[in-house]
Amino acid sequence: MGIRPILPTLLIFAIIVLGGFGILRMALIRHDLVGLLSILASLILFEVFRRLLLAKNPKIRKFAQAPKRPIQLSTHASDAFQIYPGKPEGYAGYTDYTAMSVDVNDDLMARPPLEQYALLGSGNGFLHGIESRLAEGTQTPCNAFRLPNASAWERQFIGWLSYLQKSGTDNAGPSTENLRSVIRSTAATVCENGPVTMGFWDKVHNKKTENVDASCTSPQFLNELIDEYRKRFTEGEHAARTAISLSL
Repeated sequence: MGIRPILPTLLIFAIIVLGGFGILRMALIRHDLVGLLSILASLILFEVFRRLLLAKNPKIRKFAQAPKRPIQLSTHASDAFQIYPGKPEGYAGYTDYTAMSVDVNDDLMARPPLEQYALLGSGNGFLHGIESRLAEGTQTPCNAFRLPNASAWERQFIGWLSYLQKSGTDNAGPSTENLRSVIRSTAATVCENGPVTMGFWDKVHNKKTENVDASCTSPQFLNELIDEYRKRFTEGEHAARTAISLSL
């Protein structure tokens, strides 16, 4: 107990009092130094309150520090992919699947079509290959895979998957199966309806759906994008097959 639990309340009270006093003084007395200092003090206290709130609440901190989309592939590049077994069920499963769908959709929306299909192809192929290896049960238990001599692109799409696996969560921890489900579903959608052009919640709230007319995607260009997806899928699957299993 003590002082810490009531500190946020005291800060809010001080911000309101100092801010209100300063504004009142400035309204009554033009160029009032006391009023100006009071407003400045309230702004400083507000910054202290903001930092305290972020430090105490991981979810708020995560939201406030979230990088701008799209995810910088070079920044998160990696040659290793960690496996998080299991899939959340019930309410946690629903909210985590939704959170993952938002992250995947809105990241892709910020990318050009060719890059969307390349990432989805490589990512889906890689996850499919990893899933197949784990299902075979012919190897020692592992919780990670590393790709020796990974190319720049392989490091980028593996890092992209790794980042999404941790960022696309809500009420449960990371789940490789959850990531796989969203990537697979998104890939099927873009191959049928064209590239992602709308934000996830924009589509939900306004009952919109992606289509080739909305994205101005010609049949010829869509075929080119699908060819890119298929080529990258094969490459991603091969990468998974050649990856070394690890026990971290």
